[in-house]
Amino acid sequence: PECALCKYVISYLDNVIQNNKSEAAIEAALDQVCKILPGALQDKCKQFVKIYGPVLPQLLIHYGTPDQVCNALQLCNNG
Repeated sequence: PECALCKYVISYLDNVIQNNKSEAAIEAALDQVCKILPGALQDKCKQFVKIYGPVLPQLLIHYGTPDQVCNALQLCNNG
């Protein structure tokens, strides 16, 4: 579940910020990403953002794709 949630969050961020990969844009998107999930997933999402939020901007800028970011965080089996 962490892998799927990670890919969802990173994909959402990527779609929302597109070419504006500033930390401010990423942080603003992080504030919104959990709000669109069903209630049961919101808590997991908020926990994910709380733990990984501070490093996600740098990882997204460095790696670029959800697969690569989530693998770098070792949340997916092939990471």
